[in-house]
Amino acid sequence: MKKPEGMVGFVSFEGSRFPFEFDEGQFVLKLYPPDEAAQEKYNSFLHTFKRLKQFAENANEWIPFEDLTGETGEGYRVCFHVSGDYGSRYGFLSFSVAWYFVCEKEYPDDCIRGFRLRGPEIDAFFPPDTLFHYDIQPADGILRARQFSVSAQRQEEADGGSFLLSPDLSARICLSSSAVLTRSQSPVTSHSAMTLLFSRAVGLPALLHAHEQLYRFFLYVANRANLSLDTAEIFTLTQEGKRRFFGWLCFPAQFAPENSGKACKQIIGFSILGTKTADLLRAVSAGEIGYEHLPHSLDERRSYLVSRLILILAAFEREFRNIYGADAGRSELFAKAKGDIVQLVENHCAGKSGKEKQYAAELLRGIKAFSLGYRFRVEYALRDCCGIMDAFAARKYGTGRPYGELAEEIGRRVGDLRNGLAHDKLGCAFEAIQISDIQVIEALIYAIRLKQLGLEANQIQAAIQKLFGEA
Repeated sequence: MKKPEGMVGFVSFEGSRFPFEFDEGQFVLKLYPPDEAAQEKYNSFLHTFKRLKQFAENANEWIPFEDLTGETGEGYRVCFHVSGDYGSRYGFLSFSVAWYFVCEKEYPDDCIRGFRLRGPEIDAFFPPDTLFHYDIQPADGILRARQFSVSAQRQEEADGGSFLLSPDLSARICLSSSAVLTRSQSPVTSHSAMTLLFSRAVGLPALLHAHEQLYRFFLYVANRANLSLDTAEIFTLTQEGKRRFFGWLCFPAQFAPENSGKACKQIIGFSILGTKTADLLRAVSAGEIGYEHLPHSLDERRSYLVSRLILILAAFEREFRNIYGADAGRSELFAKAKGDIVQLVENHCAGKSGKEKQYAAELLRGIKAFSLGYRFRVEYALRDCCGIMDAFAARKYGTGRPYGELAEEIGRRVGDLRNGLAHDKLGCAFEAIQISDIQVIEALIYAIRLKQLGLEANQIQAAIQKLFGEA
C-alpha cells in the first residue's frame, strides 16, 4: 500500500459525520461542519462557555486525547489520535494530531503481525552499502579505468534476536538492505530497513507500544533526540507466511532533522551489537534506560547547561542502581545487617496503624535507599570498567597517573558537583576539568550498560568511540 498524501475524507465526531482535511506538514486535522446547524453549534458562545467550564473543572488533570475514526477519499480506513483541546474558527474545527493510522479497510484491527522502519538512523545502524559489488577493468594508465560496473546482490535478512514486549508477546528483529534504480545523476541508491515481527497478531495498542520501544532504542544508540523515524509500514502475514503491507502508522516530527554529516557515523551500529540488539531492546522495553539527558542534536552534544548536567548525573545514578544495585561495593556483613534492620522495621510496621505506621514506613524507605555516596558509585563503576575506560581516561587526563588514582579523583569532583547542584550551591566555582569529568560520566553510562549486556571491552570502546569520538 502506498502512503496516501493530502488526505481528505469523513470522520465521526460527537455523533456527527464531518468532512475532514489533514495537513501533513502541520500535523493538524481540520473538520468542516456538515451543515449550518453544526456550524452554529460550534461557533456559539454557549458551546465555548461549556468548554471553558469543563477545562476549569479539570484544571489539574491532563488534557484528554481521543480517537476520531473514518474513511479517506480513496476508501482507506483512518484513525486520528487527537487532543481534546481543539480550536474553532467560525465553527470550523482544528485538532492537533498525536499520531494517525491509515490502512486498507478490508483488514481488521487485530491482524497486525509487525512493522518496518526506514530512515537515516536505520541506514546508519545497518549500512546498506555492503549490497554493492564493483568490477573495475583498468586501462593502460595507472589511474584510469577502461570500464567499471556496479551491481547489487540480494541479501538474506540479518537476525537481531528476539525480545519480550509483554508476558504473552515477543518480537523478532530483522534487518535488511535493498538497492533502488532511478533515472538521475545517482542511478543506483540503497537503503536499509528494520522490521519487528510479532509472535502473534496484535491490535493498534500493542503496535503503538512496540513502535515506542524501537524509537527509544534508537534514542539510546544515536545519543540524540532528533530522530527521523516517524513513519512505520504495517504488515500482516498471508497464508503462505509472506508479509502483506496494508497500512501506515505516522507521528509528527518532534525536532528539526539532523543536518550534520557526522550523524551516519556517530551511532552504535549492528556491527557492534549483533544479536545483543534484542538484549538492549529488552532493557528498553523493561523501562530500565532513561533518555531525559540526551541532547536534541549533535550540535548540542557538547553544550553543558546546568539543567543538562543535572540530568546526566541523574542518568548515571539510575543506571548504577539498575545494574549494580543500591548496595554495590558494600561487604556481605553490611548487606546482612541492612537486611536484618529492614526485616525488624517491616515487622514493626505490621503491628502499627495510623500516623505511627506512616512514620515507620517513611523510616523503612530511607533504610532501603541508604547506600554509598555518589562519589563512591562513580569510583566503583570506573574501577569495574577499568579495561574499557582506561584508554578514555588516559586521553582526557594524560597517561602519567595511575588509573585507580584518577578514578578516585573523578569520583570526588563529580560527587562534589552533584551535591552542589542538588543543594542549590550554584555559586560554587566550576572548574574546566569538570567538563572532562562529565564527559567521562556520559561514556560510563554506556560502558556499564553495554558491559552488562555481555559485549567485549573492545566492542564497548568502539561504541564509545563512535558516539563521542573517544576511547
